[in-house]
Amino acid sequence: MTTKAEEPEPATRAAAFFDLDKTLIAGSSLVGMARGLHRRDLCDAGTVAQLRWQHLRGHLDRAAQASGQQDSPGDVAMSWAQGRYRAEVQAVTDEIVDAYIAPRVYTEMAALVTQHEGDGMLTFVATAAPAEVAATVARGLGMTGGLGTTAETNDAGRYSGRANGAVLHGEAKAVAVAAHAASAGIDLAESVAYADSMADAPLLELVGRAEVVNPDASLRRLACQKGWPIHQPRTTVDDLVRHRIALVGRRLAGHCLDGYLTPSSPPETGRNRHYLAADPDAFVRAVESTRRFRRDTRIGAVYHPGRISLREVMAGTSLHITVAGDRVAVHVDQVSPLAARQPENGCRYSLGRIAAHNLTGIAGDISRVLRLGARSGRDVAPHR
Repeated sequence: MTTKAEEPEPATRAAAFFDLDKTLIAGSSLVGMARGLHRRDLCDAGTVAQLRWQHLRGHLDRAAQASGQQDSPGDVAMSWAQGRYRAEVQAVTDEIVDAYIAPRVYTEMAALVTQHEGDGMLTFVATAAPAEVAATVARGLGMTGGLGTTAETNDAGRYSGRANGAVLHGEAKAVAVAAHAASAGIDLAESVAYADSMADAPLLELVGRAEVVNPDASLRRLACQKGWPIHQPRTTVDDLVRHRIALVGRRLAGHCLDGYLTPSSPPETGRNRHYLAADPDAFVRAVESTRRFRRDTRIGAVYHPGRISLREVMAGTSLHITVAGDRVAVHVDQVSPLAARQPENGCRYSLGRIAAHNLTGIAGDISRVLRLGARSGRDVAPHR
């Protein structure tokens, strides 16, 4: 006999479940994690190669996994976390998701999340990626939560580097969603799921409404047979620029620097966000006191005459702040020219990163020029 407190909640709420790779985001979250981890020297080239190989193959051979001949995706994805505490792993995951995964979110799919939330539905990421990734993506999109592959921890709270139980792929994902729905009082018959792969057919069959996103050939055939809607979103350069502009505000707030600044007019130009500093000297001192920024010297200062140039020490995307009088401009660099290890005082550059920094900057400038040219062509009426 069970008490009333032990009974599951009645299934009264509807929910929307979103697969992650190629559904909410373009490409693979594991490849994004691999890039971020490698830049932070947290995984070797072999692990990066394994994750890329998994992405190219689309899935691992289940027989090989069962016989122990091959690591599972969860084991490979979490091997870097071995011996680390949960808070440290989550902090690194947050940084990498912000830099490498969040920019790949499809605008159309983010709008669907917002629409479902507005309709009073719960919204969840459901993915084979680590649960930490699922939680961070869900939080960034304002979703209810995330379901992902959980990692094994010991009694001290340190990660073992292995997945704890089944990887949420295929039937295992459907089982996890059903279990969560039962415990959270979700009516699956009134719910919707979005996915891209035939592997997620069990999840799509589980809910009352299924919709497919950039489907593979097998799932496309199934969708056509069943009359499921098909979405084909794309990520544009404008989406990436908007993300980086938003990232400026989040990073400044994270460093407790936004209190020194007020938006100026215009607030944005290109990829820059502009501010006014009531006390520029105090702002610069606050930036440098975080110990996360270095002032450009020598070669770096040459490109910013008459301005103070401050760069965030980050392996991946990083803030670049320039101060001229009371005017402050901030943008996000895809690649920082700074070396990963910095002296206590001064600034050290990496020749390889300088080259990558300049090449990505040139590519971005060319892309902006082409986009402006295309827009101008559309706005100008033809002569008759």
